[in-house]
Amino acid sequence: MDVHLFTGKSYLWRILLVSEVKGITYNENSKRQACSNHQEINFEDYFSLSPQQMQASGKENEILLVESMSMIGYLEKHHPLPPVLGATRQDKEEILDVILEFDLNVVANLAYRIMTPIILGVTHNSSIQSAIDQAHRDLMWLEHLLQDKTWLVGGRVSAADITLYTIVAPFLRFIGNLQQGVLDMGFSEITKGYPAVEDWMKAIKGLKGYRRATEIVWKGEDQFAEDFLPTS
Repeated sequence: MDVHLFTGKSYLWRILLVSEVKGITYNENSKRQACSNHQEINFEDYFSLSPQQMQASGKENEILLVESMSMIGYLEKHHPLPPVLGATRQDKEEILDVILEFDLNVVANLAYRIMTPIILGVTHNSSIQSAIDQAHRDLMWLEHLLQDKTWLVGGRVSAADITLYTIVAPFLRFIGNLQQGVLDMGFSEITKGYPAVEDWMKAIKGLKGYRRATEIVWKGEDQFAEDFLPTS
């Protein structure tokens, strides 16, 4: 499988982690090195892979899919073991429900109402504070889902865990970097406030192949894979 990175690193990260769990061989496409920022993107290559200007994820057997969950579904069909979309009908339904709840209702708040304004220089206003309050509620929702278990659904790592992790981990790292500055969003005691989330994140970091997948996606970006999660 060839993987292409233009934008949307968290979404490519999903594909690589699923591939590692399933033992699927993948190749880092050489186009990646030309795409570290928008000014360096070869847009002719980008549009050839993603004519609707979506985030290209991967290609296998000359089949190109540009949306991460479609790619995970394809990999599940052609590489069914171990399953990441559920071994039973109930597990499949619960995994899909968790993924959709998160992607439709949580991601926009974390990415567009908190991270994007701060990146653009808006460090604090009532809208951001409201989004921060919502982010705490979302993390508490995740904390409750993880009570007394390691994985979200079915007793094994699934696409639900990988999907949520690849958004939550970059967000918490982003917030952690802010804690070193003047902006305190109340996430500094993540270990104390969300112990089940912390244990879950450590379990994912312990997956075979985690380091390889993570270093490919976040190469050269302040050792993203290591030690960004606060410890007790």
